[in-house]
Amino acid sequence: MTDKDSPGPDPTALDIQPAASGTNTASTPGSDVVVASELLPLSLNLLPLHHRPFFPVQTIPIVLDEEPWLSTIQAVGEPAHKVIGLVFTEPGDDDPPPIDRFRKVGTAARLRSAKREGGKIQVVVEGLQRFRIERWLNAQPPFVAQVQHLGEEHHIDNDETRAFGMAMLSTLKELLPLNPLYNEELKLFLERFSPNQPSFLTYFA
Repeated sequence: MTDKDSPGPDPTALDIQPAASGTNTASTPGSDVVVASELLPLSLNLLPLHHRPFFPVQTIPIVLDEEPWLSTIQAVGEPAHKVIGLVFTEPGDDDPPPIDRFRKVGTAARLRSAKREGGKIQVVVEGLQRFRIERWLNAQPPFVAQVQHLGEEHHIDNDETRAFGMAMLSTLKELLPLNPLYNEELKLFLERFSPNQPSFLTYFA
């Protein structure tokens, strides 16, 4: 195949790629998602979530309207800044919502990919670590806030934690017959984390 015959770049894809290995992350036993708080940006572009909160350890697709969220995704896609903040907002009819409907605590997430199609943007995000909004820097899209990243209890090895962890897993397994996807998600979780990591087990639950 000649260069002339080669397909050109996908015009629907936004210029957002995963960060290079080692950027903004710190590894701990049993996890490749844990983030060192001091390496995460202290100001984040924020997206509101209207249906349910988003937690660390999750990786999900989110579909957004280009208007008014394209500017936010483009801002996050700058070369040195590929972390976005996802915050649950109180229900309402207005989009974008006013900042007083944003909850105070959200989740910093790695923006893995973004693609435009038919007036929509589909992004894939990977939850990293919780944060608290300290101060709003921009109260209109693209929303920007100064944040404080919240630490996690990554690994607690004692009998009580193990007992609670196994009890939670036993309850979660009762959900497996309801949806086959739960079985795959539980398998993936157990490959990356252990019942002795209470924060991540709680987020998964």
